[in-house]
Amino acid sequence: MRAQSAYERCMVIKEESVPGENKKRKTKKGASYKVSTQIKSSKLVERRRKELVNASKKLFFEKGFSKTSIRDIARAGSFTMGNLYDYIQTKEDILYLVHENMVDNVYQQLFDIRDYEFSAKHTELESIIRNALEKSMEFQEDIILLYRESGYLSREKLHSVLSIESRYIDLFKRLLDEANKEGSYKIRDTKFLADLIVYLVAFPSLRRWSLRGYKKKEIIDLLMHYISPLLRSGERIRKKERKNSGQMS
Repeated sequence: MRAQSAYERCMVIKEESVPGENKKRKTKKGASYKVSTQIKSSKLVERRRKELVNASKKLFFEKGFSKTSIRDIARAGSFTMGNLYDYIQTKEDILYLVHENMVDNVYQQLFDIRDYEFSAKHTELESIIRNALEKSMEFQEDIILLYRESGYLSREKLHSVLSIESRYIDLFKRLLDEANKEGSYKIRDTKFLADLIVYLVAFPSLRRWSLRGYKKKEIIDLLMHYISPLLRSGERIRKKERKNSGQMS
């Protein structure tokens, strides 16, 4: 039976009413699910889980989550079976750690904008998007894995992963809002466009099988060709409005 994709699961989560028993366990918006551990040292947990994520990520990409056993993961990560369960409780916990790590790391690399940079960066939207597209080519396997295996995550864990992605969508929306406010662009719906651009950044990875005849630069150039008109330049709009106003008078 095929596992649902992240978007299919997300739609189910939004549409279904959650029974009272599950409501108590539902992850709040913006909250992060915590995988329990028997280890007291946070530094040791961080180090060993990083090793676990790196080993598991490769296995999940090559074999798929369902065909990868706990024994496979323990062997690849140099854990004993008993020791592995000091850091996680279930195999799904490992998949969650892999997703949490990849979503945070990938999006942080793609949209690395500091708080103090927003006032200046809004004038560089096309450059930021092109840079994100170029970097996304380095994370193609990560992005494919995120979308392909997320259907195996529980509702609670999927909520937590999506909340991390939402932070970066909100970050890009903030950049678009700043551009609108300063008059650099005239964007009708910044939330919708932020969602669309974040998805288009993942597009070359998700359609890699269909884009084999294109070179990386060609894919990026074509995407920018179609994305750029969505960023309606405020200056162009104002010139057009002045021209139309002059013709009417």
